[in-house]
Amino acid sequence: MKKTWEKSNYPYLFFNEDGESFTTLGFHAESRGKEYVLINKKTQQPFSDYNIPRPLYDALIRNHLPISEDFNTMERRKQLQKLRSIMVKEVTYTQDSKTIPMFTEEDYDPDPNYVLTMDNAKKIIAIHQRLRVGIPVIVMGETGCGKTKLINFMSLLQIPSALKDQLQTMIIVKIPEVYTILFLDEVNTTEAVGLVKEIICDNRINGKPLSCDAKLKIIAACNPYRRVQPLPQSLLPLVWDFGTLQSDVANISANSVESAYIRQMIVKFVSFVTNYHVCQP
Repeated sequence: MKKTWEKSNYPYLFFNEDGESFTTLGFHAESRGKEYVLINKKTQQPFSDYNIPRPLYDALIRNHLPISEDFNTMERRKQLQKLRSIMVKEVTYTQDSKTIPMFTEEDYDPDPNYVLTMDNAKKIIAIHQRLRVGIPVIVMGETGCGKTKLINFMSLLQIPSALKDQLQTMIIVKIPEVYTILFLDEVNTTEAVGLVKEIICDNRINGKPLSCDAKLKIIAACNPYRRVQPLPQSLLPLVWDFGTLQSDVANISANSVESAYIRQMIVKFVSFVTNYHVCQP
């Protein structure tokens, strides 16, 4: 089995969907006199002894590469904007002779209760990049590490505000900029795991080629402690062990991240109970 996510280091530099700007995750530049040093966000150490001269740094900024941004210190709207800029080419829609943005202000955050850290942001983008180039995605992680929630949030990020109601009511629409995700959870608990392998790896079902639209992407998830059925050998190299909830900074424990999730769930529950009692006659 490949090494787990938390034992790996993933600094990213992305070309955004607009074809003009860039996004960085996992590192940032710090000013050191007349030069800048690239700092690994996870280890808080420089990547190398090479420093970026100020003229080069200024040129990068002019070309839409903001390498001094720190994802963890951004406001949430900016975090969502960075993720969407990598995943979706934002366009405008015409409705009733009015031009409206792809994501409106009231729908900009698809799930305010989802705790967004740089760790799960990088996981979202890593999955997206694999789907983009047609690499099968099979994620593995302990119960409660957020596999299903992460996939759901990634999907919601791409739904345009103008089409939110149509998608939620299962009306089929054509959205050139967005793909549909078919999520197969707990695939190692079914006797049909061989069929799952055939669909994911061979793009076939019962020996017949799938005639799926290219916008349909399939993601599978398995649990390391519920391995009722062994995974086929051809699936093992594709398994991505997401491990447990992780913090983004070396001196912050994973318990702090888990506590943030728990606090969000409590706030959501209290809000629900409060609204329920208010609505009662």
